[in-house]
Amino acid sequence: MTNAAPAAGERGASWLELFFDLVVVAAVFQLGHLLHGHAVHGVDVLKFVLLYYVVWQTWTAFTLYANVAAEATLRRTMFAGMGGIAVMAAAIPEAFGEHAQVFAIAYVYTRVVAANVWQKRRQMLAAWPLAQIGFGLLPWIASLWVDGTAKYVLWAVGAGIDLVVSVLIGPERMRRGLERRVSRVEDYRSRHPERRVPAVDTAEVAAPHLAERMGLLVIIVLGEGVLQMIRAAEGAHWDAELAATGLVGFVLLIAMWWQTLQYGFGRLTGRKRLNLTMVAHFAVTATITMIAAGLGAAVEHPAHHLDTGMRWALCGAVSIYLVAMTVLAVRPRYWGFGALLVAGPLVLAALGSHMRSSGVAGVATLIMLAQVAFLGTLRRRHRES
Repeated sequence: MTNAAPAAGERGASWLELFFDLVVVAAVFQLGHLLHGHAVHGVDVLKFVLLYYVVWQTWTAFTLYANVAAEATLRRTMFAGMGGIAVMAAAIPEAFGEHAQVFAIAYVYTRVVAANVWQKRRQMLAAWPLAQIGFGLLPWIASLWVDGTAKYVLWAVGAGIDLVVSVLIGPERMRRGLERRVSRVEDYRSRHPERRVPAVDTAEVAAPHLAERMGLLVIIVLGEGVLQMIRAAEGAHWDAELAATGLVGFVLLIAMWWQTLQYGFGRLTGRKRLNLTMVAHFAVTATITMIAAGLGAAVEHPAHHLDTGMRWALCGAVSIYLVAMTVLAVRPRYWGFGALLVAGPLVLAALGSHMRSSGVAGVATLIMLAQVAFLGTLRRRHRES
């Protein structure tokens, strides 16, 4: 069974892909709550980043498969991925406890399913090497026979290998390697016509469709931010400061929506270094989820001081988000000014220990609005030149 063919015209996200995203929504919801309702420490942030990477990588693998396969996308393959993500989502609250083994097995399962589909299609995807290269999966497999801290260290090593491989290999190097491989196969087949050697093709990404899919995940994590603030407001004392903090938080989410989709992934078409764009997408969506947790804490207790760990998590996430957007949307000659904005949240984290939660959220929002104005100015200059 395959996915229904799209209507005439440019292909958009299918109903099957949108259904797939609903399971990812559940996982993002679970991830967002890892940093909420308790004092946040550095290890909590590291755990969040690792688990978020696993969910994001799984989403990426199946999204790229559906992107290339288009109307030939197998429903059973997507449903298998959905099942794996659903299990991971259920295990997230105790992923570093009693459900660690279940979480790891579910991730290995989904990764194998996603990689196997390329072998069946006899295709290699140069745009994102992790679609078929499984070096980073080996530590996860090894972790199934290890307990305690060693298990989680292996998880981190696997994620690190994935990210390093994706950056170092890159689409162009991967494409050249695939072309050499295809050439060797064709040469072998010409010299040995009696032997049956399966052909291997290079798969090309449909950039407009991928841009839409990446944008939809951004919308999902932004929706988690809105939900975090709504849930926090339910049990808070409703007064003018709460209303102001909620408004400030909503403006911050709008600012991230604006620059991420207007200046970031909405301009994906034609980018040669798609692997770096994918890494930026991971950084942006992960930091939005962290910022959402910080906004939820600020709305819950606007007149109190943010927990030190939460303040650094919120401000650090804003800073990393600004770095990713600067690299993604700004030409290198303007990175100097972007660096000034990036430093702002870190200064806020260091000096904001005596500020109310509402004040920290307000200053973070002003910095984010400054980035929006900066990107808008650069866009106007580019149009005029």
